[in-house]
Amino acid sequence: MDSISPSAFLPCPNMVRASHFSLAFPDMPSLKSAVLCHHELGTLNIHPSLLPRWRGASPVQRSLEAGDDPIGVSVLFTVSKMDAGPLVSQEEHKAHPNDQATVVLPYLFNVGTGLLLDALPKVISEEITMESATTQNEDEVTLAKMIDSSEGELTVWNDSATTCHNKVRAFSDWPGTYMFFRFGDDDTSDPVKVKIIQTQVLEETAVPTNQIELGPKKGDGLRIVCADGSILECLLVQPVTRKVMDAKSLVNGLQGKTMQWVQPPDAE
Repeated sequence: MDSISPSAFLPCPNMVRASHFSLAFPDMPSLKSAVLCHHELGTLNIHPSLLPRWRGASPVQRSLEAGDDPIGVSVLFTVSKMDAGPLVSQEEHKAHPNDQATVVLPYLFNVGTGLLLDALPKVISEEITMESATTQNEDEVTLAKMIDSSEGELTVWNDSATTCHNKVRAFSDWPGTYMFFRFGDDDTSDPVKVKIIQTQVLEETAVPTNQIELGPKKGDGLRIVCADGSILECLLVQPVTRKVMDAKSLVNGLQGKTMQWVQPPDAE
């Protein structure tokens, strides 16, 4: 991404604009503060959700976790209340069921930058103002709370394959998602923490079990049967201290050992 000169946002002494201040001025906190304090015509912000849905710190992650379709991005005027300003423009995009946050977040900001640049002339000419922009419906607000690292565990004994898959999508950057596997038939052996990197949901169902098996076809992943009988297929995994690998590579390394998912003792 090319760097943007701060002067590009300040061509008019009566007006300040920014795509997203923490992005436009990542190493210039004093300039960022000055911009926020001087806004006769307002400041603009890109927010990667379809506001008023998902105001807050983690809008893309929460929208993917919830399985939202469509997803989208908003350009809005900044007010003192977080993400609550009137909307200048908004654009919806269809969500692919396997898209992850690491792809969706930069994509939506790229779309939002285009919307911002389109809106700037209208804001400068006062064709669009704080008063004429679209007021958000407070009855439709949902909050995108900050993510806690504990949310990364996939609780397949409680949740459906879709719920688990959407967590993998949402938390692909941080904190990531994981489960505990036991290799072999010795129930006293210590389980191994395995990061779940890429998944998909199969259309078929099965009787719930904690046994993990590799699918029968080339390129198939590890099949995990969830609480409701839906099947989560793990395509890429990463056992602790190991590199990311496909499911077949993990199975080959076990040399015939069986594999089970394990519910931690403190799990609900």
